[in-house]
Amino acid sequence: TEELLKEILYNTHEKILRYQEIHSETRGMGTTCVLAWIKDNELHICWSGDSRLYLLRKNKLEQVTTDHSYVQKLVENGIITKDKVSSHPDRNRITQCLGSNAAKAEPEYLKLKLLKGDRILACSDGIHSMIPDTEIENILTVETTITNVIEKLIQKTNNAGGYDNITVVVCDVLKCKKGYLYFVQKIINKFR
Repeated sequence: TEELLKEILYNTHEKILRYQEIHSETRGMGTTCVLAWIKDNELHICWSGDSRLYLLRKNKLEQVTTDHSYVQKLVENGIITKDKVSSHPDRNRITQCLGSNAAKAEPEYLKLKLLKGDRILACSDGIHSMIPDTEIENILTVETTITNVIEKLIQKTNNAGGYDNITVVVCDVLKCKKGYLYFVQKIINKFR
């Protein structure tokens, strides 16, 4: 599974580079990505860049992925604290992405067990750069339907300035059985 998901991201990276060779106006553009594959009762995650995957379990939000960004390196090295990331002048500087030779994709992978009642959020930095994790946690906890979660996340993001593209995927784990996992998901991709 890990090899498959990484291969998908590497292939996408190469296709973007080839596209840029043909379409000069797209040179220098790149994208971040987080893939999530639910197989049986496990969530397999692979990502490159600063798009994130969060897990809400028992009303507690956890950022599962780690940003591939300059400020994340500063946090890891103890140079700044996590609460300073959103105001740092280099907060949008990523260390890897798809479609860039300068910030070449080196995807990370992890997996985790899912439980009934889990809520999964995958989103671009258009969301998490505009509203704090505490607010994301509150929305995911308070709103009962996926549609309401997405609408509230987009509304809060736009109210905070909403200067970037917004991509949101929300998935609720409704029932877990041996060999089966039932869930509902909704995807919204909003371009500014």
